[in-house]
Amino acid sequence: MVSWRLEQFRRAAGRLLHRCTSLPDLARHAPLPLITPTADGSGQVTHPDVIAFPSPWRGHRFWMVMTPFPFLDATLENPSILASDDGLTWAPPSGLVNPLIPAPERGFHADPDLIHHPESDELWLYFLHTIRGEEQHLIRMVSTDGRHWSAPQTLFSVTYQEIRSPALAIHAGRVTMWSVNMRVGATLEVRESTDGITWEEPYPAFHYQPGFRPSHVDVVRDPLRDCWWMVVQATPFTGGANPLFLAGSPDGRRWWSHTRPLLGTALTPEWANQTLYRSTLVMEPPEDPRRGGGGRLWYAGRDADNRNRVGHTRVPATAFDALRKRWT
Repeated sequence: MVSWRLEQFRRAAGRLLHRCTSLPDLARHAPLPLITPTADGSGQVTHPDVIAFPSPWRGHRFWMVMTPFPFLDATLENPSILASDDGLTWAPPSGLVNPLIPAPERGFHADPDLIHHPESDELWLYFLHTIRGEEQHLIRMVSTDGRHWSAPQTLFSVTYQEIRSPALAIHAGRVTMWSVNMRVGATLEVRESTDGITWEEPYPAFHYQPGFRPSHVDVVRDPLRDCWWMVVQATPFTGGANPLFLAGSPDGRRWWSHTRPLLGTALTPEWANQTLYRSTLVMEPPEDPRRGGGGRLWYAGRDADNRNRVGHTRVPATAFDALRKRWT
């Protein structure tokens, strides 16, 4: 009886996966990846996180943190900073030498996320020091100009796979962090802090994507619609390549998701034809007459030869408006 039920579940998950991956995507794939300089010279990067300013901050409107990941070489995975004036042409800001810190003696540095603290006018960088099979440490660094960074500060430590892809945002005087706990069935969890250093205990958030489990996430605040958006790199129950989905929430705890992929895996360009990976969303300026209410997406992809790159596309306002109707 148990084996029969498992087989029925597998078939149902397969039908859901086929339905989701056969629907048209909410956004369009980038035909080519962006040029992203790296210290090792490969130009291969993954796990981008981008923040945008209304006007240039310390000389640039767009700031990206990413990790080099040439041919899956985790020894070179270390937070690095790029800046841009248009979100398309990227380079290290003048005076910065990447990566920000040396590689650790054991494990690797990965899963970076970048936020701007409006009161202190600082960039706050968070990332994980991971030792496979053992433990993970959440690390924080701070910069007033994007070029000179404080010494790394370890905020807390957890068992390996307990925290994946931390995504942070500041709203109403509090810092919120979303992450995926792979030790508890790929559960989306939330932590909160008043200063970005001391964190309360995590609590589970509700997120359901039929046929998939969350793997890597990014979260952004939408002031125009007074809600939250999450880009979810999702793993199919039946295995295979990972698409991206868009989820929305009025409070950051209860999440509704599109059935259609934000970016699927059926028609991926060659540079991302193995899988998609953790990606990052920025909302367009509300006053933009053409694109206000839409979003810009920088997304990671991997090709058949394990090259890792980042592409850029836009998400139409209709994708956000349709999803917001789910809870209003």
